[in-house]
Amino acid sequence: MLENGQPEPRWQGLAALAAVVGALGGMILVGLIAPQTQGRSTAWVLWLAAVPIHVAALAAALAVLCRATPRGWRLASLGLRSGSSLGRFASDAGTMLVWVYPLVAAMTGATVLILGRWGYQAAGVPLIRELARHPTVSGWMSLAVVAVLVAPVAEEILFRCVCYEALKVGDGKVAAVATSVLFAAIHQVPEQVPGLFVLGLVLQRARGRHGTLWVPILLHAGFNAMSVTFLAAFRSQMG
Repeated sequence: MLENGQPEPRWQGLAALAAVVGALGGMILVGLIAPQTQGRSTAWVLWLAAVPIHVAALAAALAVLCRATPRGWRLASLGLRSGSSLGRFASDAGTMLVWVYPLVAAMTGATVLILGRWGYQAAGVPLIRELARHPTVSGWMSLAVVAVLVAPVAEEILFRCVCYEALKVGDGKVAAVATSVLFAAIHQVPEQVPGLFVLGLVLQRARGRHGTLWVPILLHAGFNAMSVTFLAAFRSQMG
């Protein structure tokens, strides 16, 4: 049974639990295959590191939600119907990106400086640093596809919908904060946590304000696209 276009709370909770189990399953799969990555290209390792976990978590969550009604749960429940509004959604996401990206970048830079005073040396994402040291066309293309297509779609459905709806109580402010904390922590890069937390709040607000996941997906994709572009442009400084 649907409530306001969303499955009832028990299904949302089960979907969130399924997503966690799916992600763990993906991590186990990556762990089993990881020994085979020795000597493989950075592009191959990039796909292995990100896609199985994202896909397993998303597939598990959607499998549960499809049991929410006799007819099955539909992506339309997320406001993912395409149409004439898609251009407006892209415009809204672009407008937000203009101020969100500099804000998150500034917060990340400030965090690096603060942590540096305590003796912490920012490490970034090891795989990306390796790609910067040994750049290949296939590596950068793989990073772009994973970061701009795979991650935004999977993470926005999982965090902005599945996790948020499972934790939502009242006006949803606590759920928005909790899912933003999870979103920041799951990336496992300490210096990026404050900035990603703020980004998570903005993405959640975008979904609530526009009533669709298209805006946060497009905003997330644009954010990652800019990050990949800057990484490629300044890779020599990442040594």
